[in-house]
Amino acid sequence: MEAAAASFAAVAGVQLFLTARGFYVTDTYVPDIVKAYDNVDYLSDSVSIGRTRPIGWLEHSIVFLILCALYYSIRYLLWRAGRKR
Repeated sequence: MEAAAASFAAVAGVQLFLTARGFYVTDTYVPDIVKAYDNVDYLSDSVSIGRTRPIGWLEHSIVFLILCALYYSIRYLLWRAGRKR
């Protein structure tokens, strides 16, 4: 249970960091109006700002399982090192 809670906290922390970073980048972005007219193509045709698709459950599940495996590996190595003493 402890490992699941730690893994969930790690995934939630990453999501919170990415959300805060997105808010910051959006808030501080100032487009250069002069350079916008140098090119006749629209930005939406050549550049995607932000996510191109939402992150699905599969990606979240994979990250969660990787973090669980990492946590259990670290716990096992620490337990094994403590047992040798």
